[in-house]
Formats: sequence, structure tokens, C-alpha cells
Amino acid sequence: MKKLRPSQSLLVFLLTLMVSYLTLGHQDKPTTTGINRLDSFIEKEVDAVIIQELPLYHHLNIALVFDGKIIFSRCYGKGDLQGDYAYASVSKPVTSLIIMQLRDEGRIQNLDDNIWKYAEKYAGGMPEPYKQASLTIRHLLSHTSGIPHNDEPVWKNGKLNLKFKPGTAYKYSTPGYGILGDIIEAVTGKSYREVLKAYIEKPIGASSFSGYESFITPGAFVHSTVEDMARFSIGVMNDTYVTSDILLGEILKPVMQNYGLGWSCAKVGSDDITASHSGSNGTPRAFLMIKPMKKRSVSLLATRKSARGGREMGIMVQKLMSILEGIN
Repeated sequence: MKKLRPSQSLLVFLLTLMVSYLTLGHQDKPTTTGINRLDSFIEKEVDAVIIQELPLYHHLNIALVFDGKIIFSRCYGKGDLQGDYAYASVSKPVTSLIIMQLRDEGRIQNLDDNIWKYAEKYAGGMPEPYKQASLTIRHLLSHTSGIPHNDEPVWKNGKLNLKFKPGTAYKYSTPGYGILGDIIEAVTGKSYREVLKAYIEKPIGASSFSGYESFITPGAFVHSTVEDMARFSIGVMNDTYVTSDILLGEILKPVMQNYGLGWSCAKVGSDDITASHSGSNGTPRAFLMIKPMKKRSVSLLATRKSARGGREMGIMVQKLMSILEGIN
């Protein structure tokens, strides 16, 4: 083997030191480690995925589930592993699971019932062009209600500001989930936050679930620790909230735009069926992906340095799920 000159040896040393420095992410705060059942090689793979994107974030909190158990959790950057952070739109799958449980209990009789059957404030709210049309719980869950997103008001001149006849098109709507929150409160007589704790937190023994006081909380402002988000995913996958028949046959059955009842769906009908949801409240970011047949999930809660961008979140989650797929 050819020997290096002293100057070359020094250069190699400095390059190695620089790579190590960059690999550690130049973090101002040491990484906080929680649960770790990974071998060192896989742990380094996980670290590499997150550290590559860490300069864009104040913190990235992740939790990985394999075979129905949390096998890894970690905080990268200036965050707190036990801090709770907003789910943003990942709140929507949570609200969907509440609605489905209320349906199972008979408090909601049918997802195809009109919303004013349960929340009287919406009676007489249909605009003239759609006066005879239905506006159902299913429409709200699947973003086919015509309710606008956050850029326009829900009400206009005393009527719902529908963008199309419900059921005929797809338009993503966080306020639509706010209406679901009104229905949840009407049929239970409790606040959304109380129902969240009773129907989502209590069954899985997760103590950090809560929601802010806001109309759009059911679609944007649920929050918890990342480990409790992972516990939620386990509850979804192991029939804690609803049976697998309901999960696979109703919730993860695409209505339009590969969106089911509160979840984006892929590879439907296969053992590799995948459900996911991303979330952005500006700089607060979240992502949850589950593979219910394989009992695997990736949970991510983060704060981005800029409100712009964020497509890397989905790429990170895909890479992390690929790592889980490679575990024997």
C-alpha cells in the first residue's frame, strides 16, 4: 500500500474531522435519545437520514414502530423529546378515528347523514344553488364537501360558502374538520379536547394528547409528544380504536384523490397498504405514515426554520420507512 506524505496525512485527518463535524449536524444542543432498540448500523442509517435535513429545522423529533412496538425515538436539534408539538393536519386522522368510534357507539348513526342532523347550527345553511343537496359527515371526512380551505370564510351571507355541490369534487378543507368538531361536541355534550382525551389518549395510555381552543383544532391543532403520536399509530394498527375491517374497508378506502376518511392512501388492497398524512402550520411540521398490515409506522414532529418548503419531510419519512422494511 502506498504511504501518504505527512502533508497528505494531515489533509486526510482534517477532511475526516470535517465530515464527522458535518455528520453530527453542528448541533447547538446534544441529541436527546429516548427508546432505542436498534443495532448500531441501523441507528446510524436513521441518524444519517435526519441529519441530512437538520440544517432546515430547529428540531426534528422522530419515533419508529416495528411489529407494533416503539423501537426508536430521538430528538435532533434544539427540541425536547418529551415536549408536545402541534400535529397540524395530522390532526385529521385523529378526528376521523373519533368520528368512527362515535359511529360504532350509535351516537352518529350513519356517515351519510346530513351534518345538521347532529349540529343544528348548520340547518338551513345550504346556499341556493345546492339547497336540495346533501352535506354529509362522509363529505367532510373525505374533503368532498365543498367547504373552502383557510383562504376563504366558511360562511358567506348567512349560508355555507360551498365551492361546489358536495360529493362532486375534491377540495382539501381544514375548516371542514372544524365542522366535524362541532358534530363531535354536539353528540357527546363535551368539548373536543375532552373527547380527544377519552377516545384517543385514554385507550392507549398516552398522557400528552390535547388540543388548543380553536374551531379548526380537529383539523390542525391536536398536539402531543412524538412517542405518544407513535402510540396513536399503534392504536390505529392493533384495533384499539376500530376493527381492522373498518380501518381497511372504510377509512382507508379512497374516495377521491387517493384520500379516504382522514388519511391519504396508497397500495390499497395489498399487504403493503400505506396510510399517511402530512401537516404544516407554517413552521410547525408533522408527518405520520403507517403500514397497518405490517405493524410499522414513522412519526415525525418538527419545527422548521422557514415556513416555506417542507417537501423533504415526506422524503425523510419514506426513507425511514424503507429502513424499517429492511429490518428482519
